[in-house]
Amino acid sequence: MNSKLPVLGYIASPYNHRCENTRLLRKKLVINLAAELIQKGYPVVSPIAHNVTIINETNAQSGWQHWQQLDTVLLYGRDYLLVYKLDGWKASVGMSSEIFFSEQNDIPIVYFDENGSIEQLLIEIRQIKKRIRLPVGG
Repeated sequence: MNSKLPVLGYIASPYNHRCENTRLLRKKLVINLAAELIQKGYPVVSPIAHNVTIINETNAQSGWQHWQQLDTVLLYGRDYLLVYKLDGWKASVGMSSEIFFSEQNDIPIVYFDENGSIEQLLIEIRQIKKRIRLPVGG
């Protein structure tokens, strides 16, 4: 693998909630985090940014049961799972499944609190890159 390539992360974050304002806030927060990481050279995929746009534009069904297959495909092969610990994250069925899947498939997991330091997060991501992008050959 090319050690100069960036690692690609997957952001797991809660979304569903009975209150629309909570859903909108969660979407905004995860999109802002994804944008900041991407702008700093740390590409990520976010199923919330992707799936919610499709749901809103097409009236597709929401909920983990409808998006689990796609989200699992997106997560498989990612270099790390970024668990965005927004309010309600522990109760999220989707996030619990994504964490379990990552543990079962040896995908490193990084936890990030919404009030956490982005600089500390970047340090953790760089540490993952060092572990997984070992030079091949001599």
